[in-house]
Amino acid sequence: MNVCPSGCTYTNPLDAWYATFAVTPVNGAIITIQIADGTYNLANQFYTELPHTKSVHILGNITAPTKVVLNFTHTQGTNLCGFAAYNGGLIGSIDGITIQAPLDGTGSLASTDSRGRHFGAGISFNGAGSSIHLGNHIIVKGFYYSLVADNNAGIDAPNGGMGMPIAGDVNAMARGGGVIVCTPWYSKRR
Repeated sequence: MNVCPSGCTYTNPLDAWYATFAVTPVNGAIITIQIADGTYNLANQFYTELPHTKSVHILGNITAPTKVVLNFTHTQGTNLCGFAAYNGGLIGSIDGITIQAPLDGTGSLASTDSRGRHFGAGISFNGAGSSIHLGNHIIVKGFYYSLVADNNAGIDAPNGGMGMPIAGDVNAMARGGGVIVCTPWYSKRR
């Protein structure tokens, strides 16, 4: 599934994501959402509670991830994330993209929800069985947390090298039995 600013079947990466919900891959088939260079302003998150979205791989520009920017404009006071999976939801992989919330005060970096809680993560997986594989060409910035693995969820970043230059609290947080595997690990400034 190709996504580009104009001239492709999909001009919004979320529309391609939603289209994968209607497909049930068989025999190990992979669905790749290939996102062309550009900045995509997104008013919602990539969210799943489905196990078959494990077959979905989201790929931008692994040579220059700063050229594929997913700008999540919905994050202030909402507790929404960039990518989120709950209750056994899976995403196969993400690589070659910049995942960001606005840094101009309209994002999640320093905002609270209606109950006064801080949240909003670039990538958040919650609940047993929820997991994702991350490539090493990803930048996450402008969220309250960069990565969260909570309540027995897992995030696998086996090649390290992710950039997480700006977070409101911590960059990577695993709690409640959540696991983040990322060796070797170092956070590049980008």
